[in-house]
Amino acid sequence: MTEIEGKLEKKRRELSLRSDFNMCDVFKMFGGLTRGKIGIDCDDLYGTIVDNLELQVTKDEVFIMFYKLDKDGDGLINFEEFQNCFMPRAHEYAILLQSRGGFYGAESDFTKYFEGPTRNLLKLYIKGFVDCEVSIELVRQRICNKIKISNFAAFAAMDVLSRGVVDINDIRSFLKKLNLYPIEKDLSLLFERMD
Repeated sequence: MTEIEGKLEKKRRELSLRSDFNMCDVFKMFGGLTRGKIGIDCDDLYGTIVDNLELQVTKDEVFIMFYKLDKDGDGLINFEEFQNCFMPRAHEYAILLQSRGGFYGAESDFTKYFEGPTRNLLKLYIKGFVDCEVSIELVRQRICNKIKISNFAAFAAMDVLSRGVVDINDIRSFLKKLNLYPIEKDLSLLFERMD
């Protein structure tokens, strides 16, 4: 999982370096400002990914992605939730992306949004994000259903000091006991996913 998070972060950085990529237009392209609502519903997400970006994904895969992004569970991905998906974790890349406004104004044909290389990179990122979330969900189901590890037991294994919280050092120590030594940046990204 730490490697997958590292690859996604690399794609986020690459997108932020594309001069025509900006959050306003991506949010609009995904239907965030259509039909009088301010947010993206699951159908908008699926329609944009399949029709506009021409990616082959299932509705179940899109639902897993939607569930991950809709942090407050209100049935809409608002701008802040959507931005968190694309925003690089490295400060200098995030500042670069946040400094850009929209380029496409009143353009209603969303297939004209972004240049070819940027659209291709966006497609790669979305596909990677979907694959990541599906993989994590499968691991989660396997752990809960087949291995029969309870959430409490897993948490207790990492919370060796019985503080009731787990920090990144606890996770690092737990992984070392298993002879796993992830790259520190990837471990930070994994911790951020859980926190």
